[in-house]
Amino acid sequence: MTGLEKILSGIKEESEAKAKEILDEAASEAAKFAEDTAKEAEGKVSEIKKQGQAKAADIKKRGDSAADLIKRKTLLSAKQEIISSIFDEAYDKLLKLDGAAYNDFCIKVAVKNAQDKAGAIIFNKDGKTKLSADFESKVNAALKAAGKNNAKLCISDEVRDIKGGFILSYDGIEENCTFEALIDSAKETKIDAVAKILFN
Repeated sequence: MTGLEKILSGIKEESEAKAKEILDEAASEAAKFAEDTAKEAEGKVSEIKKQGQAKAADIKKRGDSAADLIKRKTLLSAKQEIISSIFDEAYDKLLKLDGAAYNDFCIKVAVKNAQDKAGAIIFNKDGKTKLSADFESKVNAALKAAGKNNAKLCISDEVRDIKGGFILSYDGIEENCTFEALIDSAKETKIDAVAKILFN
C-alpha cells in the first residue's frame, strides 16, 4: 500500500468512526427524547383521566341531585292531589246531604257562624226544599243553647244562586256559609292536620 493509500485509508477510518459517533449520539438523544415525550404524554393522560373522573363524579352528583328533586316534586304533587281529592270528596258529600243530615249540618254551621243578633238565613232553591218544617225553631233553639241569647234567624224568602249551604245576612252584612266557602276555609285551617294523618 502506497503512502497516499494509507492516508486515504486513515481518513476513511476516521470519518467512519466520527460518523458512527455522531449516529450513536443522535440515537441516544432520540431515545432520550422518546422517553421524555412518553413520560410527558403519560402525565397528560393521567391528568386528563383525573379531570374526566372529576367531571363524571360532578355529573353524577348533579344527576342524583336532579333525580332527588324530581322525586320530591313528584311525591309532593301526589300528596297534594290526594289531599285535594279528600276535600273534593267532602264537598261532594255535603252537596248530597239530604233530610235530617242536611238540616242538622246547617244548624251546626249556623250556630257556629251566627252573630248574637237577629238576622236572615238565605238558601238556594234546592236547599230550601230540603229544610224540615221545624228548621227555623230548631236553629233558634240551638242558638239559645249555645249562649247566643240575642240571636234569632229567620229563613229568608230570597233565594241565591249558590251550590249548597247558605248565607247569613245582617242588614246588608253577610257571612258566607256556602259549602264551597266552608271547604275553602277547612283547606286553609286543616290541611296540615290532614297531611299529618295521611302521611305520618
